[in-house]
Amino acid sequence: MPRLSMSWVWPQIHDTASAKKASNEAAICALIVALFTGAIAAASIFLERPVMGLDDSSIPEVLLASLIAIGLAKEQSRIAAVVAVVYWLFAISFKAVNGSANMTTIVILLGFVHGVRGTFAYHKYRGEKPPPSNRLVNNEGERMPSYDELGHPLKALRESAK
Repeated sequence: MPRLSMSWVWPQIHDTASAKKASNEAAICALIVALFTGAIAAASIFLERPVMGLDDSSIPEVLLASLIAIGLAKEQSRIAAVVAVVYWLFAISFKAVNGSANMTTIVILLGFVHGVRGTFAYHKYRGEKPPPSNRLVNNEGERMPSYDELGHPLKALRESAK
């Protein structure tokens, strides 16, 4: 029997590959939300009555979840990740008022949080450039003097006081 790994609950993100994986998991969550919401909205249109509290007014939610999924999967978009969390927190608040919040709601929120972590880490790791040496450089890439070369400021004051 396969062993359930706890790595999905809070995955370690240590490079671009693991960051992209976390972001793609959030994209899958957004796709699931879009598909289920879309199917229920389509059923409500077909039946001409609300189904599970959703009707044709849920179509914008389907479009939003679809755009979030595309932004996360294709672009590793930080904006899409943050919008996903904010959107889902609003959805959770409405579900809590109606008494329809359940474990799936929390799992999807966790997936969206992974998306935020993954997209920000992805851009951080992708933009990282290894330093050319162990010497300090300024924003223009010019070498800066080391601490030893600068000397200790109090040492200079003590010598001038003598």
